[in-house]
Amino acid sequence: EDDSIRWLFVGGGVFHPAIERFALEHGIKNVIVKPYQPRESLGACLSVGDVHLVLMSTGFEGIILPSKFYGVMAASRPTIFVGPMVSEVARVIATERCGLVILDGQPVRLVCAIRRLRERPEFALALGQRGRRALERSYSISTACESWRRSIHSLASTIGSPAVQAGVRVGPVSSRRLKILVICQYFPPDITAAAYRIGDTARLLRQAGHDVRVITSTPHKGGLDDVDKIGLPPEHIIRIPVS
Repeated sequence: EDDSIRWLFVGGGVFHPAIERFALEHGIKNVIVKPYQPRESLGACLSVGDVHLVLMSTGFEGIILPSKFYGVMAASRPTIFVGPMVSEVARVIATERCGLVILDGQPVRLVCAIRRLRERPEFALALGQRGRRALERSYSISTACESWRRSIHSLASTIGSPAVQAGVRVGPVSSRRLKILVICQYFPPDITAAAYRIGDTARLLRQAGHDVRVITSTPHKGGLDDVDKIGLPPEHIIRIPVS
């Protein structure tokens, strides 16, 4: 009933029709539903909101992580996270003080949180800015890839290659071309944030000179028309149909 607030849903997941149907059946006028947007519009989509809602069902903690959260941090916007307190998103929000956490099934607290951010724009701005600083410090793709690089080389040093096991001297692991197999549910051109992040990581590892192969599912939110943009030879990607 508050016409000064707009709910904007962008995408095409399984709940997309349910949101449209719910708003229509209840005569809710301040809901805007849009389909998927081109990736080059991502920055504009993230910036258009004053605050972002990130949702996760109880029972999925430790299994999934709503990666849209990091896009919200990049846009210097505050997050209202509705989900379990023991999840990674709730932990980062509490540590970095970049949003608000509400348990699932507490709609009154959600309404209060939205009104609090609207009535205190300086508070909302500070939350968003802290999130952006935290992202640049600890959660950027360069930081993540460097962490992956150290982990991969550390593991390779521990297990040793066949040449090392045979007593043959080889160069330092950090300078060797490694064979890296990525097994993932989502991979470009799938239209999910997880697919984009994993695809970027695989491409950067290949640019660093490593032999990267991928086993993944067939896209469930996109086609194969953009396969040339992935950055890996098509023959290095095995796609398995998943129901």
